[in-house]
Amino acid sequence: MQAIIYARQSSGNEDHSLSIEQQISNCKELCKEKKLTIKDIFSDYNSSGRTYPSGSEKVAVNDITFNKWFSNQNSKKKFRKGLGDVFSQLDRGDVIVVDDLTRLYRSIGYSMLENHIKQMLSEKNVRVIVCKGINLDVDNFADNLITTMQNQINDNQLAIQKKKSVASMNALRDSGILPTGTKALGLSCQRHEQIRVDPELAEVIKCVMNDVVERMPFNQIITKVNKNWGHLFPKAFYSSNLYHIIDQPLYCGYMRNTRDELIPSKQMRGRELISRQLWDKVRKIREDRRHSPRRAQFRILPFTGVLRCGNCGGKMVTSVDKGQICYHCHRGAVNLQDKECQKSRINTTAAKDNFTGLKAAIAPLLILAQYNDFTKSLQMEKELDRLAEYEEEYIRLEKKHEKLAVAFMENKVSQNIMEKTLQKIRTPIEKLLSKIIKIRDYKVSDAIIKREADKYWGDFESLLNDNLPDGKYEELLKDAVDHIKCHYDHVDIFLKDGTNFRLDRYMHKNRRQLPRFRWRNLSTSDEKPKKIKDCKWEVVYFYPDGREKKLVIDLPILKIYETKVQN
Repeated sequence: MQAIIYARQSSGNEDHSLSIEQQISNCKELCKEKKLTIKDIFSDYNSSGRTYPSGSEKVAVNDITFNKWFSNQNSKKKFRKGLGDVFSQLDRGDVIVVDDLTRLYRSIGYSMLENHIKQMLSEKNVRVIVCKGINLDVDNFADNLITTMQNQINDNQLAIQKKKSVASMNALRDSGILPTGTKALGLSCQRHEQIRVDPELAEVIKCVMNDVVERMPFNQIITKVNKNWGHLFPKAFYSSNLYHIIDQPLYCGYMRNTRDELIPSKQMRGRELISRQLWDKVRKIREDRRHSPRRAQFRILPFTGVLRCGNCGGKMVTSVDKGQICYHCHRGAVNLQDKECQKSRINTTAAKDNFTGLKAAIAPLLILAQYNDFTKSLQMEKELDRLAEYEEEYIRLEKKHEKLAVAFMENKVSQNIMEKTLQKIRTPIEKLLSKIIKIRDYKVSDAIIKREADKYWGDFESLLNDNLPDGKYEELLKDAVDHIKCHYDHVDIFLKDGTNFRLDRYMHKNRRQLPRFRWRNLSTSDEKPKKIKDCKWEVVYFYPDGREKKLVIDLPILKIYETKVQN
C-alpha cells in the first residue's frame, strides 16, 4: 500500500506541535511498522490548519465563515501548498500518514473546510493513519462522529494553552524581555538571549539618527545610505527602512510593554547604539513632519496601493511638486540609474488646458462602483425577503441529520442507508448555511438605508465635476479599480469587473498629461434621472492627435469614446 506523509507546523500561536522533521520521523516509523511504502513527503511551514489546501480556491471563496476568520489573522498564507500537493498526488487506495489529525485540519465552527477535506478523501477512497490518536476512515460514520468530537476537545485544549502562553509572554514583556525575540534592523536574539548587534548595520542606524537631528531631508538620507551601504540591503534602502529605524526604541535601550509604555530592555543593556536623548529628538522631528500643515494638506492619497510602475511592476509612492501630488516608482527613486522606472512618474492633480490629472481623468469609471454596489444591494434585498424560509429549511435539514444519527446509533437503519442519506443532505446544508450568513451580514449593514435614500445619484455630478470629497473618492476608487499601471506614454486601468482601459499621455508644457473629457446622460434630456438604475452615460476623451472617434468601453450604463480635440 502506498503512503504519502504530510507534516504541518503552525506560525507559533495556534498550537505547540512538534517540528516538521520530528513529525516526518514519527510518520516514517509508523510506515515501517505497518509495512507501508512511502510514495512522497509534503509539508507546510508556518501554516494554519484552518486554511484550505491549494487547488480549493473556488470552495474557499464561498466559505463566508472561513473568510471572516482569515480576515482577522496576521498571516498571508490563505492556502496550504503542501496539502494541495498531497491531494494532487493521491491515487485510489493510497493512505495519508500524519503525526496527529490536527496536522491535516482544524475545524472552524460553520466552516466548510472539514467537510471539504473529508469529501476529497472519500472521492479518492483514501484513509488517514495517524501516529497519535484515532485513524480516520471517512466512509465510516462512527469515525466521523469520533473525529468531530476529538476536534472539539483539541480546540478547547488549544484555547487553554493559548491563554496560558499569552499570559506568560505578557509577563516577560512587562519585565523588560522580548518573549519572541526581535526583528529590528541590525539586531537579533532568540527569546531570552541578550541582543546581538550587527556592527555594519549599527553604523547605518547611527548615521540615520544623526542626519535626522541635523534636519537632512529624508530623501537625501535614503540616497546617502544606498550610496554608502546599499550592499547591506537585499534590494535597496527604502523609506520604510528609514521609518523603521526612527520608530524603534531598542536602539536607545528601551522597549514597549503590554500597555505601550517605554521601559528599559534587559536584553539591550550595555549595547545601546544611541542615547535616549537623541532618540527623543528624532521622534519629535518625525512627529512634527507628520503633523505639519503642508503634510496635512495631502493627508488623503487615494491612489496609494493602486498605482504600479509600468516598467518593473513595483509600487509607486508619493511626492509633492509645486503644490501638486505626484507618484513615482519606488525602485526608480532609490536607484537613480534605473531611467525606465523614473519615466512612469505621474501627476494626479494637474489640470492644464486640454489636459488633466489622473484623479479627474478616471472619474467616469468610478460610476461603475456606485452602480455595482446598487445592483448588489437590490439582489440582496430579494434574498432578505427569503431569510426566514432559508432558516426554516436549514433547521429542518439539521433535525433530519440528527434523527438519522440517532437511528443509526440505535441500529434502526443500516450503514448503507445512512451514507446515502448523508450524501443527499450534506451539500444543501452547507450551501444554506453559507447563504444565511451572507444575508445576515447584509441585514446589519448600511446598504439598505443607502439604497432607500437613493444616495448613489447624489454623488454623480460631484464625481464627474471633480468635487467629490477625497474620502468618498478613495472609497469608490478601491471598489471600481483593481490597479493602474503607469507608463511613459500611457496608463493602463484594470477594473474589478475584468475590463481594461487605456488612456494615452501627451507632452504639454514639459509634463506628460492626460486628456480632458466631456460627459452627458443619455437616459434623459433636461431632467435629472431620479434613480441610479435609470442612468446611461456617455463619456468622450479628447486627444490632440486627430484620431477618429471610436468606442473603447461599452458597458450597460457607461459608454466611453475617444476622439480628436474639439475646436
